[in-house]
Amino acid sequence: MAGLGVHAEAAGVEAQEARIAEQGLAQLADPVDPSVDGPVRRLKAAPPEVAGQGQVRTAEDIQGVDASGELGRRRVQGREGGIDVEGLRVLGLNQRAPGLGGAQLLLHHQGREGIEQLAQLAAGHEEVHIPRHEPGHIHIEVGLRGREQEGGEGEVADEQGQPQKNGEIAQETVFAGHGQVEVRGGLGAGVRVRLGAEPKCGWPAIMVASPGRRSPPAFLPGVARQGGGDGYVSPMEPAQLSPNRRVGAISLSATLALDARAKALAASGADVVNMSVGEPDFDAPAAVQAAAVAAIGGGRVRYTPAAGRPELRAAIAAHVSETRGIEVSPAEVTVCHSGKHALSGTLLTLIEPGAEVLLLLPAWVSYVEQVTYAGGTPVSVAPRRDCGPDFAAIAAAIGPHTRGIMVNSPSNPSGYVWSAAEIRELACLAREHDLWILSDEIYRRLVYEGQPSPSPASVSADARARTLIVDGASKSYAMTGYRIGFVVGPEPIAAGVARLHSHLTGSPNAVSQDAYLAVLQSEPPEVAAMVDEFAARRTLLVGGLRKLGLEVPTPRGAFYAFPRVDQYLDERGSVGLCADLLESHGLATVPGAVFGLDEHIRLSYSLATASIEEALARLGAFLEKRRPS
Repeated sequence: MAGLGVHAEAAGVEAQEARIAEQGLAQLADPVDPSVDGPVRRLKAAPPEVAGQGQVRTAEDIQGVDASGELGRRRVQGREGGIDVEGLRVLGLNQRAPGLGGAQLLLHHQGREGIEQLAQLAAGHEEVHIPRHEPGHIHIEVGLRGREQEGGEGEVADEQGQPQKNGEIAQETVFAGHGQVEVRGGLGAGVRVRLGAEPKCGWPAIMVASPGRRSPPAFLPGVARQGGGDGYVSPMEPAQLSPNRRVGAISLSATLALDARAKALAASGADVVNMSVGEPDFDAPAAVQAAAVAAIGGGRVRYTPAAGRPELRAAIAAHVSETRGIEVSPAEVTVCHSGKHALSGTLLTLIEPGAEVLLLLPAWVSYVEQVTYAGGTPVSVAPRRDCGPDFAAIAAAIGPHTRGIMVNSPSNPSGYVWSAAEIRELACLAREHDLWILSDEIYRRLVYEGQPSPSPASVSADARARTLIVDGASKSYAMTGYRIGFVVGPEPIAAGVARLHSHLTGSPNAVSQDAYLAVLQSEPPEVAAMVDEFAARRTLLVGGLRKLGLEVPTPRGAFYAFPRVDQYLDERGSVGLCADLLESHGLATVPGAVFGLDEHIRLSYSLATASIEEALARLGAFLEKRRPS
């Protein structure tokens, strides 16, 4: 058999490879120069008159692999002699092939997933023992090098024998002898490969590699040894990637999907009144815009700390301390890419696999998905008829695996604002059952009757220690597209969220941080004007809905109304009603089913007064036709 040289596929080893190849097996027991980096090592054919056995080691001694054969056995074909490779054992290459450089053996090892045998050769069968090896790859070739310019040519045809030109079948490569034929395309129905000429050096061999396949590449063992011949590659399915089960179980945000559908209809020329939207229709305050422009012009667009700029964290700490009546330090603040990002990061930081989290219905659509993705189990709790919390139902839902509870006041979708007494009762319940509280306070500034709810963190020292506050700029300052929010809570949790986000997003948007800082440092007059306008729209919409005979829980905050429509539902529920309403009358709303209460629909009053009046007229016409007899 041909002697073996060592080739390390890393820069700077060509001279060493040439030296070892020239000296043959005498050098094979020597380790490759350990200064050479790279996990891949190859064996090459040395002068054919040298034969025998030898050992080959990588610079890392094949990273400690032994000959235990943990990965089982793979069969190979080869010629002449034998080699012992530390960590790999190949025997029975027992026929001499003068002038051909021996048989070729190529093994590919992929760590934990085992190995793939990428090529097999001319004659003789023996077993190869491959032990577990991780990390990295091992490639080994033995013999059949030949001279590529003397290799055979090939022809590719479809299953019926019709010739196929390059470019007609993608993503596959066929090697015929030492010639090469590219087959581009799916190979979905199989393909025939013909060796049109006997290679002048080495035996014919064909390998078909499919980058998208999950199984090892296919071989053509039926190829004629001499004079050409046919080989058949069985059908190969094209690659079909799919999301993992956790992501596959997540549904697209229903509110965003409905808003997109309404906008698409409007873009196509349809007359649509869009009440599905969940963002203010006002411009961001002038101070926000000026700060954003200044940040861009001043070059403040680099990475920031993962938890946010220190000056913004300090401003948020001061703002929360003042508005919630608690002492907050900057170390307890983590700035995030929006309130939604703060919620998801906090849940990922808090939830252990299998932990139950109580969701008080009606619940914002993303709560269920975020809890589930974080590994928790959402447990829905029905409300009172006015959409307020039912504490008897909450207590009954608490079980041995319950770890937390989420509260949203003012509520999306109902606009319900929790009273101080209800917040205190929640804090007592959390203490009794040792629960954390995740308080979504994103709509806190948008309250039209009375005062905003106190934060659960303000009830007591115990409640402060178990409460996470999530807030942001989107709703209060009409900064939805700026994507900036924060979480405030015990320092270990806030720091945990920052560590998590340092690997997921790096840092919050630098420009948006400056823009948010501007409104926290000086209350812009546009905010009060926006709240007054929302209050007037709320009066118009709620009054109009009640004139249509609908029961509407009074929305004291946010910018939504959540009327009951159960008498108008068919077997498709609120989803069917909203679909019919959009298609027949051009009014986009959100079905209550996505919030856990199918007997309701949500209407946003974040649109002009004239549009609200038109929406009421369309809804009235729709309900008149749908009214039960």
